[in-house]
Amino acid sequence: MMVISQFDILFIGNDEEEYLRIRDMMVASSSSMTYRLDWVSTREAAFDAMAKNRHDVALLDCRIGAQSALDFLQEMDASRCRVPIILLTAQEDAPPDPVALEAGAADTLTKSVLSSSLLDRSLRYAIATKKIQEQLRASEERFHQFAENIDMVFWITSLDGDRIIYINQTYETVWKRSRGALFARPKSWLDAVHPEDRDRVVEAFDFAGPECCGLREYRIVNPDNSVRWIRDRSFPIRNEAGEVYRVARISEDITDEKKRRQEAEYRRQQILQAEKLASLGEVVAGVAHEINNPNSFIITNLPLLKETWEVVEPILFEYAAAHSEWREGPLGLGELCRDMREIIEAIKTGSDRINRVVTNLKDFVRTDESAHTRPVPVNDVVEKTLTIVGAQLRKSASHVNVSLAEDLPAVDGHLYKLEQVVANLLLNAAHAIADKTGGRIGITTRYVERLRSVLIEVEDNGRGVDHDVRDRLFEPFFTTRRACGGTGLGLSVSYGLVREHGGTIGILSRPGLGSRFTVYLPIDRAIPLQLSPMILCVDDDLAFLNMLKTIFLKVNAGVGTLDNAEGVLTYLEDHPEVDIVLSDLVMPGMDGWELLKRIKARFPLMPFILYSGDRKALDERPAGIPQPDCFLGKPFTVQELTRIIDGIGRQRL
Repeated sequence: MMVISQFDILFIGNDEEEYLRIRDMMVASSSSMTYRLDWVSTREAAFDAMAKNRHDVALLDCRIGAQSALDFLQEMDASRCRVPIILLTAQEDAPPDPVALEAGAADTLTKSVLSSSLLDRSLRYAIATKKIQEQLRASEERFHQFAENIDMVFWITSLDGDRIIYINQTYETVWKRSRGALFARPKSWLDAVHPEDRDRVVEAFDFAGPECCGLREYRIVNPDNSVRWIRDRSFPIRNEAGEVYRVARISEDITDEKKRRQEAEYRRQQILQAEKLASLGEVVAGVAHEINNPNSFIITNLPLLKETWEVVEPILFEYAAAHSEWREGPLGLGELCRDMREIIEAIKTGSDRINRVVTNLKDFVRTDESAHTRPVPVNDVVEKTLTIVGAQLRKSASHVNVSLAEDLPAVDGHLYKLEQVVANLLLNAAHAIADKTGGRIGITTRYVERLRSVLIEVEDNGRGVDHDVRDRLFEPFFTTRRACGGTGLGLSVSYGLVREHGGTIGILSRPGLGSRFTVYLPIDRAIPLQLSPMILCVDDDLAFLNMLKTIFLKVNAGVGTLDNAEGVLTYLEDHPEVDIVLSDLVMPGMDGWELLKRIKARFPLMPFILYSGDRKALDERPAGIPQPDCFLGKPFTVQELTRIIDGIGRQRL
């Protein structure tokens, strides 16, 4: 049984005879299709009818009113009309087929040779084309619904990556760059790849071959300098011959996933470290027992030995007085008795030290799970830690300087956690020193009333760290000593413990000169500790000083000012967040050279920039004065000053 399909056709034209002729051809058609023909004779009526999208095909006469058919086609194409239009032309005014098709016509028919079968064939073609286009639009719509609503970047590129065929909106969300810029420069996405990852990413995508497909993880840096982790999966697209000619990619922002995984690994490592510490505690308890037994024997019997010697010594002197031969020989009785008393005292001192070391070691490995804090004397923390790690420090550095301020207020916290922080910082300083000869480690405690905080400063003259490394020192598992057994947990754990106490850790590091770690411990956790790096400007010219202050404030840099050099050291003691001193050379009283000498003596790592209007004076450095970090001749530009400061690097707080 034959199925008859009926289709609605719209005739657009002002020639009634042509309309009737077309209608008769449709009636006479022997096709399995039947047609219902509507007629409009004006441009406005045609637009209204087409807008309803009720007709399957439109037949457009070559002229409609004063408007040409090509103009009408272009208007309909611009309005995204989905009804296919067949252009009916007279032979003398027919536009070329390519022109008509480009303007939006589905087909062109010459009226003078038009027949019923030719019309039927053209209508069938237009209707079939319309169905295919509708299916294609539906498929594209489903594709766009998928591609534009996933939270991953979806790409389709040429095999060599030199052409972007498709990229979804998520690219702008993740890369924070426009798709227009990417289409203009298809490989500009590589500009955002982190410098440390760029070479391997470029290498992975820099050749045309199926090997470029696979799974990769790398970092990108957004315009706001935030760093995001990307997981990039690539898939080959093959043509009919089975050849790879395009690449599909899905790029997913996995920053949060990375953080969760890192935190989980961090917690796992903490558990492992806690288990190791518990095991170490058991070992230490056993060792302490074995050491304490013979040491207890010494401690118990030492007073008896001392008392016995005090009884024996007068008897020996009395006997020597009666026997002259005792007074002869290389060692006199008086010297012998004095040495014996010193030996007894040395035994007591050594025994006490054994007892103290064992006690401190047991305290160090003891876990403090109590949620309650108590006042902690910071100097005790340092001294107890030094008994544990002091030997390692002396192996690494020839000079270990300890300067503990008196009458420090106690810090509310956990003794053992703070001991762990100090131990990690001291061992970190020891590892930074490559050569023991000339190696220097200093540990200082002091109280800064302005911050209401106790400071622990650990400074070394080791290798120092670069700026990019410095910014990652507190990341869990980041270490520059992986080959030497470093886990990357010491500083990250220390930072977390200090944050538990309401404080923070500052780092001032100069590559090739050394590093200074400053632990800030507030005595009142209720008052938040707010710190940011600061530049100290010293100049007796108040106008120039105010100009410098204005410059730094405009670029959101913390700044302090002094109009004389005499108060600088006191200022630096009270403002540990100062990480650069910028000073004039010629000032009344203490000049820039003398100020430089005093600052470097107290703060060896403090960057010092010296400037003067007399450039020759900058070349006449007095004997015994260290070299400043930079010379500047006045006048200098803001760009010069900013470039120098960026090159020196700032303290991380």
